[in-house]
Amino acid sequence: MIQIMSETIICGIISGLVTGIVLSIILWCWNRWIRYVNTEVFTIVLDISQLEDTHGLKFGALYAYDDKEGPINRVYWFKTNRKGEFSVSIRHLRNIGFQYKCFVDFEPSQRTDVLMEIVLKAGYEKPRIGSGKSNRIWFILQGKPVAKDVNGHENNRYNPE
Repeated sequence: MIQIMSETIICGIISGLVTGIVLSIILWCWNRWIRYVNTEVFTIVLDISQLEDTHGLKFGALYAYDDKEGPINRVYWFKTNRKGEFSVSIRHLRNIGFQYKCFVDFEPSQRTDVLMEIVLKAGYEKPRIGSGKSNRIWFILQGKPVAKDVNGHENNRYNPE
């Protein structure tokens, strides 16, 4: 009798653990799928052909503010994609606008005034050294919508259609 009870208890524990693991996996997959379905990708392409020397420069984009969740402050780094374009892709909530700002990090040995001039010549607007990292120049993409953040800084803005 005790042996049958212990076998039943062990079988119950094992089936409970297996059920818990399977349900956890299903729930994780479901959450990933919902997140993927409710988001879309926004791609920014930079034309750096005007820049003669990009040695020591690292370009990035700050996903600054989301209309639903507020401040995000997530950094994405530009890379050369399969088409040979210098781009970055930002995954964001579908049908929600957001603010972003591009920047370039540079070596401390490089002159800031020369880099600001290079950024302007490349066709980017309002370069400035701002808060945060000291070796970083922020800039606005030309022809893209602009909005001000809570600190009064101008950022580019994505508005869903």
